[in-house]
Amino acid sequence: KMVENLKQTIEERDKAIADLTNHVQGMQRQIDDQNLAINQRDSVIGDQHRQITTAYYVMGTRDQLEKEGIITKDGGFPWGLFGSTTILASGFDDKYFKPIDKTTENTIQVDGKIKEIVPKRGEQLYQETQVSDNQSTLTIADPSDFWKDKYLVIITDRPSTN
Repeated sequence: KMVENLKQTIEERDKAIADLTNHVQGMQRQIDDQNLAINQRDSVIGDQHRQITTAYYVMGTRDQLEKEGIITKDGGFPWGLFGSTTILASGFDDKYFKPIDKTTENTIQVDGKIKEIVPKRGEQLYQETQVSDNQSTLTIADPSDFWKDKYLVIITDRPSTN
């Protein structure tokens, strides 16, 4: 009888061990599913963060930028000859633009002399520095206000090499 009781006890323990093993495996699957969900959420958050913190800029001569359909003239009298304003063209192709992290990068190296930036920004938001005859620097003083427009066009006296 004692042997039978021990056999039954062993069977009950084996069953308990099997149940616990199944329970642990189920919990491991839950943990794996939760880790996958967390990784997907982190990926989405990272993508959204990059979208929020990325701005774009392009540089080149007025003729080059107009030819590429990035800028155009608006208004003016008569027929746009006097008093026209340079603006971003509607439906421009952003393949010409370079990305910049507007939260960490506060200077842009410019080939040539900066003639104009589009869209216009307050002069207190940035500083232009002529480094040499063929190099300038645009230093952003107030990134949050400067980058309210996500796109920046820097019109220079030298064509872009991109």
